[in-house]
Amino acid sequence: MTTWNGSSWTGAVDVASQSSNAVACASPTFCDVAMDGDVGVASLREHRASIDGLGTDFDPSEFLRNMAGFGGMAAGCEMAVLGTSMRV
Repeated sequence: MTTWNGSSWTGAVDVASQSSNAVACASPTFCDVAMDGDVGVASLREHRASIDGLGTDFDPSEFLRNMAGFGGMAAGCEMAVLGTSMRV
């Protein structure tokens, strides 16, 4: 691992990463986000400039609830963010 300026850093033992293929990984992990769905939608709506830059009819609620819903199906809960945990 390296720091932002490129120098070596050896302080990490485990690293977690959001991953679309987490279910297929050796160490899949997830975070249940069902209770935070409304907060996530509100947060994404605050990024109006980024959403407008997509150039499409983008619905933050539909996007987040669909993505987290698919993650939830894989994790066995209502909504989840999938990831991978790696020992370094």
